[in-house]
Amino acid sequence: MRALLLALLVLPACCIAAPTISVTVSGASVADGGFVEAYRNQTLTHLQIVIDVNSTDGSPVSLVGTVSNVTTQAIAESEFSAAAAVGPYSVTPTSGTFDVGSVTHVVSLTASDGINPDATFSFEIRVDSTPVLPAACYGPKPEERSGCVAGVAYTPPALAMLALMAVAALRRRRC
Repeated sequence: MRALLLALLVLPACCIAAPTISVTVSGASVADGGFVEAYRNQTLTHLQIVIDVNSTDGSPVSLVGTVSNVTTQAIAESEFSAAAAVGPYSVTPTSGTFDVGSVTHVVSLTASDGINPDATFSFEIRVDSTPVLPAACYGPKPEERSGCVAGVAYTPPALAMLALMAVAALRRRRC
């Protein structure tokens, strides 16, 4: 009888249901320890970060998120956190514009239900020094993007490609 009671009180490690964290950026999965790229003048909203938190045993889970170098970009670190709630739920941080290039932000997330081991997840947001179109070009509606080609970065490879296309077009016209 004692052995049965002890077996019920002490769960083996295989039965502990830690919360889970997963992250997507613009619909693509981000690996734990991975990174995403952002361009100078791009908004956090444009990245479409979604942090999914789940509790496999139905207990409420809180999410605590920290972001390094937030003062350089006016990112609201609090948007990467959430009070305890029964999962699954999602957090979608949206405040901030990447005004300063060549900055790396480390996003560290911890999900805790106060019972099971905490789940941790981290990724980097690497801000390129190459500018993109002004933030106004990233409106969700076409009328908010008049005169803009949303998502086009003025990177050296993109400019080189455009120059080659222009030269090829001029050569075709001469023939």
